[in-house]
Amino acid sequence: MRNVGNIVPPAGTTVRGDMLSEGAAVEFAVGVLGVKHIIVCGHSDCGAMRASHTMADPEVKEKPQLPPHVAGWLRYGAQSVERFQTLPVPDPKWSPVNQLSQVNVLQQLENLMTYNLVKQKVLDSTHLELHAWWYDVGSGDVFVYDKLYRKFVLLDDVSARELYEGIV
Repeated sequence: MRNVGNIVPPAGTTVRGDMLSEGAAVEFAVGVLGVKHIIVCGHSDCGAMRASHTMADPEVKEKPQLPPHVAGWLRYGAQSVERFQTLPVPDPKWSPVNQLSQVNVLQQLENLMTYNLVKQKVLDSTHLELHAWWYDVGSGDVFVYDKLYRKFVLLDDVSARELYEGIV
């Protein structure tokens, strides 16, 4: 599934009583197709995260006028913005927008865990794994979130091989 901001609304989220398609995609992938790995991959200079950051920045007096569907969709990224503003960021070497983009990836993993089917399969640990990745568009580098170091680390040849061996 690919969408603006890599956002996965929490389970049960509805618009005018209708469920969102992201939940259906998650449940179909996990429950019907038997997907074993879900990767949430954010990227540098994400326009959705830039807009979210700008809208939340009290120092920005003139807020951009977002199209109504974009503005409505970005409301689902509010948890990421709040987390970015209140918790330590994974790696302060990145620009604020890129830091928010990384925080957003982690928030979406938490949102995925609000789906009972996902939570059940993850806790069974042999049926589903969730991964946080982040792509630096400028360099072409891919970073994976390392829980031990609590930051995104470069996916190089060695770590790619370790990741692959852990999957097969």
